[in-house]
Amino acid sequence: MKQRFVYCVLLGCLCLAMLTPPASQAGQVLNDALTSRPFRHHVWQDILTHWVSSGGEVDFARIRAFPRRLNEYLDQLASVSPDSDASYFPTREDQAAYWINAHNAIALRIILDHYPVTSLSQVSDFETNRRYKLGGKPYTLRQIRARALSYQKYPQILFGLTDYTLDAPPLQPQAYEGKNLKTLTHQALQTTLHNKQLVSFERTGSSCVYLSLSPYFQEYEDALFSPPSYREEDRDTIAAVDRHIKPVSYGNWTDTFRNYAPPSLYSDLGHTCSQRVRFRGANRTLRQAPYQTATSRRIQQ
Repeated sequence: MKQRFVYCVLLGCLCLAMLTPPASQAGQVLNDALTSRPFRHHVWQDILTHWVSSGGEVDFARIRAFPRRLNEYLDQLASVSPDSDASYFPTREDQAAYWINAHNAIALRIILDHYPVTSLSQVSDFETNRRYKLGGKPYTLRQIRARALSYQKYPQILFGLTDYTLDAPPLQPQAYEGKNLKTLTHQALQTTLHNKQLVSFERTGSSCVYLSLSPYFQEYEDALFSPPSYREEDRDTIAAVDRHIKPVSYGNWTDTFRNYAPPSLYSDLGHTCSQRVRFRGANRTLRQAPYQTATSRRIQQ
């Protein structure tokens, strides 16, 4: 009888151990179920790690098939925002990082709501959708972008926002946090300026060189052509991120772009042109992963 009792106790302990997740996993479940203070973006990072390539291509099909992590992150965003409770965001960098990630996450969710689509032209409510909330309040993507770009100390935030098309800066494979905001936004700027689909230089006549930009940037024409408020530090950080260039003094972001012109055009950059900037025709094709990555195959949510 005693042996049977001991056996039952041991069997009960074994069942309990099997049902109880490891400490690390339990901690993750707790953190993902509750909004941490200060706000962290580790769930979004998990999505980027498994479903986004280093070049910003997104495995929309797999995220649509296994949406749990994205939905968890959207639940966290819906519970709190810098506008609803600033105590979760102790610095302006924390606040700005929230709006960048929130914009990209909600934009992704809206596209998935219409998937399978191959072009953003097929998503009729992309800019007007108010289904998803931040801190308990519904926002359109345009309103979220306005909140992100209100941090004038970091005008390069523009390059961290995406609409997932070939016209837009690619999604960065790392979540923005307050502590890495400055470095990551400049990396996004660098990635954009090295992408000829987004930024290139064209020559007209014998000495005129103009900047050819994706139409994605046309909405931000005023910001691009206005003097940045953080010029000296921006120049230093650009030089640290991309050591192949030595940024010169500039008056606005279009002059920053000119630092990336091919060497063969340098001599003509100072010539007066009737049109220094042109915007190209639109290409609304989604920047979609052409195949299922090895990493995503291992994730069965």
